[in-house]
Amino acid sequence: MRAATFVTAILLTRVAACRGGRASTHDSTSAQKPAANAAAPSPATPIAGVPVAVLDACAEVAADWRRIPMIALHQVSDTVLLPEIDIETSDVHACRVVAEDSLALVKSDSVRLMREGPAKSAYWRDFARAGWVQLHWAADGPDGSLTAYHRGVVRCQLQEEWDGGDDSDSTVVPLPFYRQTTSCWSHPAGIAKGEVMP
Repeated sequence: MRAATFVTAILLTRVAACRGGRASTHDSTSAQKPAANAAAPSPATPIAGVPVAVLDACAEVAADWRRIPMIALHQVSDTVLLPEIDIETSDVHACRVVAEDSLALVKSDSVRLMREGPAKSAYWRDFARAGWVQLHWAADGPDGSLTAYHRGVVRCQLQEEWDGGDDSDSTVVPLPFYRQTTSCWSHPAGIAKGEVMP
């Protein structure tokens, strides 16, 4: 009996310890059909390693995506990453917004908005209107692209992904998804000479 009680006590202690643990990232997933009485998104609050200006940038991108129906939106407030293109030389604390339309390129899908190409929010298409400057770092390929932007003390990387098919096999039907990932972090040094797109 004592042995059973001792084992139970150990199990309860471990459960409590697990519940008290802290995750390395803070994230939230946004559904595209919120309840009618859902509260408005709360203002950004500072998180260790991620300044408010950075959180505000991700919040702006997410807000623009929420106006587009039939997409999955995932927002992470605090993560550590090394940008894909050589914007930084070491890991950064960043926020991230991932928007995906799994059927973006299905031309026969009448449920989605009538548009040419995938569902793209207007935010990065009109980056100058929001005060961003496009940097010269960029990469393009058959399955996606990378672009970098800067505003104030914030730097963002925009990654767009799609299925470019298989050039060696014309019978392969590309998947119809489109995914856009925005990652933003603090870069207080500002824009250095030669970093801006000509």
